[in-house]
Amino acid sequence: MPTGFLISAVRLPSIATAIAFSPSGEFLATTHVGSLAIHLWSNRSQFRTIPVRRINEEDIFTAIKDLMIECKGGYACVAMLAGFGIIAFRDPCGIRPVGMAVREISGVVGGNDYLFSSESVVADAAGFTNWEDCKAGRPFACKTLYSVC
Repeated sequence: MPTGFLISAVRLPSIATAIAFSPSGEFLATTHVGSLAIHLWSNRSQFRTIPVRRINEEDIFTAIKDLMIECKGGYACVAMLAGFGIIAFRDPCGIRPVGMAVREISGVVGGNDYLFSSESVVADAAGFTNWEDCKAGRPFACKTLYSVC
């Protein structure tokens, strides 16, 4: 890879029914067969250097902060990032809910299962405790399976 900044193709999750760029060219919006959602793709590499290395916690929180500045309205996101862990965040106004609960893994000292959901009733039904709402505009991060978030 000579530069690390050129993307000549993108593979979409399913057949796109519509594709449109934002006026600045920074975002690509797509709609897909079998989906009611609009998918937004950010092309930050046009506006700043994107290093070709493993991302760290600072990179992740900077990207989430940038997303919250650009996106308007209500949203909640839970994502698993390879080599990092799980992140969850919600819009700065707290319109869409998301929270986390914990359940001890029996037989594993210090081991926990984590559950992320929009409603605490899901955690209760699955035997999880210590429900905590994600504060508006403040992301959660679980770095490993056996650590406290």
